[in-house]
Amino acid sequence: MKTYALDGSRIHSIDDFYREIGEVVNGPGGYFGQNLDALNDCLYGHFGTPPIGEYEFVWLNSAESRDYLGFAEQIRYDTALIELTPAHDKDRLRRRVDAAERRAARTPFERFLQVFDGAGVPLELR
Repeated sequence: MKTYALDGSRIHSIDDFYREIGEVVNGPGGYFGQNLDALNDCLYGHFGTPPIGEYEFVWLNSAESRDYLGFAEQIRYDTALIELTPAHDKDRLRRRVDAAERRAARTPFERFLQVFDGAGVPLELR
């Protein structure tokens, strides 16, 4: 079984997570998507990974990443996206910011874990 190791000491933002997983799977400068749907597609669709069941992930320094990938990061990320998003989709992002401010949503860290779990890809937190 192939093991991919994410270095949580390099993951201090949502963008860092996507950069780190892209490079771990596809090499320096590698791309693995920039949103949860792309992550899900890549885990299922073999975009650099072997078939499910033939690989796993280990997330080193995961506690450090958990601290950085909290509600404040979701608020920062979505607030920045609002400026770049077409008018018809701004309300969705504003609702996500509001939910994060009220702590009524999952953190980015929890969302990433949920995608791995939903895809059936083993992920060990260390």
